[in-house]
Amino acid sequence: MWDQKHRTVIKLDLRWIKPLLLILFIFLYSLIPTSAFAIDERFTDSSADGLHSRQGTIVFKVKMLKDMSMDRHTHSLILSTSSDGSEMYDIFIIQNTIVARRYFSGCLLSAFSKNYDFKLGEWHGVKITWNGASTKFYIDNQEVPRYSLSMSHDLAKTIPEIRFAKSDAYDTGDLLVLGSSEITVDSADRTFELNATCPRLDELLKESPQEDYKGIRLLHFPDQVIRDKIKSFIDLLPEDFAGSIKGVLYVEDSRAPKTGEGGEANADTMTIILKGSYAGDPTVFFHEAAHIYDMKKHFAIGVSDDKSEWTAISGPTCYLKAANVDEFSKEFAEKHVQAGFLAPQGGECPFEDLAIWTGAAYDYYLKNQSMIDMLTPGNPKYSVKNKQKLDFLLQKGFISQNIYNKVSSR
Repeated sequence: MWDQKHRTVIKLDLRWIKPLLLILFIFLYSLIPTSAFAIDERFTDSSADGLHSRQGTIVFKVKMLKDMSMDRHTHSLILSTSSDGSEMYDIFIIQNTIVARRYFSGCLLSAFSKNYDFKLGEWHGVKITWNGASTKFYIDNQEVPRYSLSMSHDLAKTIPEIRFAKSDAYDTGDLLVLGSSEITVDSADRTFELNATCPRLDELLKESPQEDYKGIRLLHFPDQVIRDKIKSFIDLLPEDFAGSIKGVLYVEDSRAPKTGEGGEANADTMTIILKGSYAGDPTVFFHEAAHIYDMKKHFAIGVSDDKSEWTAISGPTCYLKAANVDEFSKEFAEKHVQAGFLAPQGGECPFEDLAIWTGAAYDYYLKNQSMIDMLTPGNPKYSVKNKQKLDFLLQKGFISQNIYNKVSSR
């Protein structure tokens, strides 16, 4: 995913880091894959027969066993899908924040977050409840204000299930699932739901391609000009890199997911999806292309930290440190050069950092710009990680020798 707020790399004005991260954190709530969660959870799986879409309640207790305020992983408490497979509910902890989400009505997301101050060993009550378009979240019977109600990505049909987690860091218990809710439907929520238009990208992905270019299906483009530009981008990719991409789909702004990014990588179809107003932006195209290639080769996606060569350079696993925006803003301003991060998002997950670097390399190449300042010891922009990352892009086939030579010299 390439966030619109981070289209300009390197020259990012650090004065804007904090407001950008506040926006980014909202968007990332809707995008965290379960693969990004910590792997120490032990799940108890049960039937979702009593978990109904449109109206229901999940109640349980949680007890912290360890201080997790410095833990950069995301720890799931519950993952669940309604009995008809049309809604999803999850609650998780990251550092000192507890987050609850409900996906419903095809592509809508209701999200809540609250900083918790649970003493170790004390039980606390957690409840999420929903009725129609309205959702509420409670901690110890105190309502948590909703963080956002927004249009997200299309919600794919998933297997009905309730997954209740425990770990060495926390304990959970007294799970209760009800097919009813005591809250009423808010008229504003209902109006939002009625006016929402889901992307329904699956319909576009099933269209016949306008063109098959080097084995890549070009779909739904408005004219030949933009298709030719995409083909010029494809021409720059090394052969194995290009071979990982099965399609490129253009989506009008009005139909694109409303989660703030200019594009996304669809893992099911290995297709790059480009939002119309960003379709010609090389940074977006090559960023999403990098995700597709990474999905095929597993350089950073789908591989544990101890086996990832990129993570060995980039840093720890996906952790959404923006949960503590003040802390992250300060640390990014102080350490982004040393860490070799080109944008705050790169400090979130190694796979995003890898995609950002790929997009940046092609962007520099196409603009006839050089990264030499970042690669020269003694320069204020220099970090040894910069050369390690650029070398990685070359060695693993993200960029050609020609692009490497051009961006690494005057």
